[in-house]
Amino acid sequence: MRPILVDLGIFALPSYGFMLALGVIIASAWCSRRAVAAGLNAERMIDLVSVIMIAALVGARVGYVTLNWSYYVSNFWEALRIWEGGLSFHGGLIAGILAAAVYLRSKVYFLQYGDLLAPGTALGYAITRIGCFLNGCCYGKATDMPWHIHLHGADRHPVQIYSSLLSLALIPFLLWVDRRKRYTGEVIVYYIMLYSLERFFMEIYRAGESAVVFFFGLTQAQVLSLALILITLTTDIILRRCAGIDAKTSPRVGEA
Repeated sequence: MRPILVDLGIFALPSYGFMLALGVIIASAWCSRRAVAAGLNAERMIDLVSVIMIAALVGARVGYVTLNWSYYVSNFWEALRIWEGGLSFHGGLIAGILAAAVYLRSKVYFLQYGDLLAPGTALGYAITRIGCFLNGCCYGKATDMPWHIHLHGADRHPVQIYSSLLSLALIPFLLWVDRRKRYTGEVIVYYIMLYSLERFFMEIYRAGESAVVFFFGLTQAQVLSLALILITLTTDIILRRCAGIDAKTSPRVGEA
């Protein structure tokens, strides 16, 4: 565990904040290149990413603070210390989607840009999870597996690394779907669906605040993941039917 990446005495660089910023920068650059390759305006993609990131950071922090309100109600100002960790990806994802929908104001553009953003989001998430590993947050349950890490007084599953590797593994699949997609929006739908599936199972190995049972033996993250899986499955069915019914008249991918 290395919560402080660099300590110069008068300045300390937190590992989590650095990896979060690095993930955002690299993901944004890749998304911009994908936009240019798709014949879209790179500046609009940068503006969109900026809007999404601001909304996602606020939503992720609000979600985390809400889920841990019993602590923050008496330590309110610590809720602003975002660079020390403590973000809810579900909160950030929902806020980012809503912000993108408001900014783009077009279903076609929303789905089209969503497809371009999905692989970059997976990459940014993978990088940020390394920040969680260095920071020692979002840690796993005790285990005697040979690849365990010693953290918070016990040998534990390195769930941060599990999540990072699984997110990286999603990227080739998402790019494959993007090359063969049957309707605009299929990539982002599959990303949210598969991330939610991954998160549901990762919760089995997580400890700490996120492992608290919320409903019928499930954690809060598992309940949200199941809800997103159902929503994306429904969305996939609807968009497939729309693509089939309006195949001759609906805009092609890349047109709007």
